[in-house]
Amino acid sequence: MKISKSVRKSSTLLKIARLIVSDINVKWKQQGSTAAQSRTGRPHEMTHGDHRVLNRIMQQNHISSVGRFHTEFQSASGNTVSTRNVRRELHKLGINGRADAHKSNITKINASCWLKLVEVL
Repeated sequence: MKISKSVRKSSTLLKIARLIVSDINVKWKQQGSTAAQSRTGRPHEMTHGDHRVLNRIMQQNHISSVGRFHTEFQSASGNTVSTRNVRRELHKLGINGRADAHKSNITKINASCWLKLVEVL
């Protein structure tokens, strides 16, 4: 049994905009379903499972280098991904490389001035 209502009646019954109901009707008539179609473009190299594997490897030893992460990831997942992509995904996970702050050499004159300043305070 087919129940057909006008776009206006359907939108008031469902309490949504008429344009949305109209778009859904057009999509149903043209494609036969209202499911989202697959998107165009290049697929990601790493899946969500690969992200979980990389995150687990990182949590086991977070001080390792990117090269070690890369080799451990390839052996764990079996997926061949470049080191650059592993680094990019680590950045997305919030893991960035750390480097010590460069500190200037303290000369004897500067050290004595600081000591005098500390004694005054």
